[in-house]
Amino acid sequence: LIQPILSLILVLLGFQALGMIFGITLTGLGIGTVGMLYILLKTKLDENKITWVELFRTMKELVKFGFPLGISTSLSDKALTHYFLFIAALYTSEIMIGYFNAAIKLYSLVSYIVTPISLVLLPTFAKVDQEKEPKVLRTLFKYSTKYSYFLIAPISFFMMFNSKLLIIGIFGNAFLPAWWMLILVTLESLFIGFGTLPVWQLLIGQGKTDKILKFNLLRPLIGIPVGLILISEFGILGLLVIRLIVPIFPLILALIEVRRRYGAHNPTKTTLKINCAAIISGALIFFVIQFLTILSIYIHLVLSLFFILLLYSISSIGLKIIKKGEIEQLMQLCKEIQFICWLLKFMQKFARD
Repeated sequence: LIQPILSLILVLLGFQALGMIFGITLTGLGIGTVGMLYILLKTKLDENKITWVELFRTMKELVKFGFPLGISTSLSDKALTHYFLFIAALYTSEIMIGYFNAAIKLYSLVSYIVTPISLVLLPTFAKVDQEKEPKVLRTLFKYSTKYSYFLIAPISFFMMFNSKLLIIGIFGNAFLPAWWMLILVTLESLFIGFGTLPVWQLLIGQGKTDKILKFNLLRPLIGIPVGLILISEFGILGLLVIRLIVPIFPLILALIEVRRRYGAHNPTKTTLKINCAAIISGALIFFVIQFLTILSIYIHLVLSLFFILLLYSISSIGLKIIKKGEIEQLMQLCKEIQFICWLLKFMQKFARD
């Protein structure tokens, strides 16, 4: 609430774009400072409580844990994204960048499913002792990869098969050329089937944030030169391709590290089965619904989503992707997402142990 208000005031005072930047920066610093003061004032430093030495020792450990994550996020995500957009602005038109932003905004709907899953995974991995429970850690990694991709795959393929209708329905006919960009952007979610979500949460939960920083340094090292070449040659298509290429190399190194250190690996066969179920469901419903031309766009999309999820559920049971006991665990994981809970309850009636 404070950030947009402060940014708006600074912009109106004549700082223009710098006002927005200062608003974001000052708000972040202010929240951090208030948080630190709150902790210090609320901590009673007497003989029966924590001492100043212990407090600063703990803060040192927290900084040691969080600093690599902050640098990693700033360099490999935020800074690199702005760099790509800056290069794109030099070699592509404003219209194409507008189409690209429309595709990105629409793809962000996937975060509605991704965010709750990632928030659950971090404390789960943090509770497991690598030395005492190595088998538990391996099992947790395997099933977290399976569950996260099982939930996200049908939504991703729904967006790809219905990209034109989604663009028109939300942004209008003027943004129709963005449909193929939405397909390429949505391909990023397929990396989840290879462990994108759990691999980073596992490393964070086990305190290996220094490894994350080292792996993610590959993003700017590869993205800056290759991104310049691809975007300057192919424009917005180069931007979309480099967004797909850059995350692959850190992910490979992280998966190798997790396999070497913890013996954890991806459920490759299950990922392939999930892809088959999602592709068959999405393609079949896409071609059937095409004949119902009298429907409005929104009814078309709702029916497509409903029947894709229904067919995907049936296919998952038929291919033995998910068992009845696993559905109960998924319902606990997604208890805040009502429409997924309804779908899982339907599957639970027909699934076998």
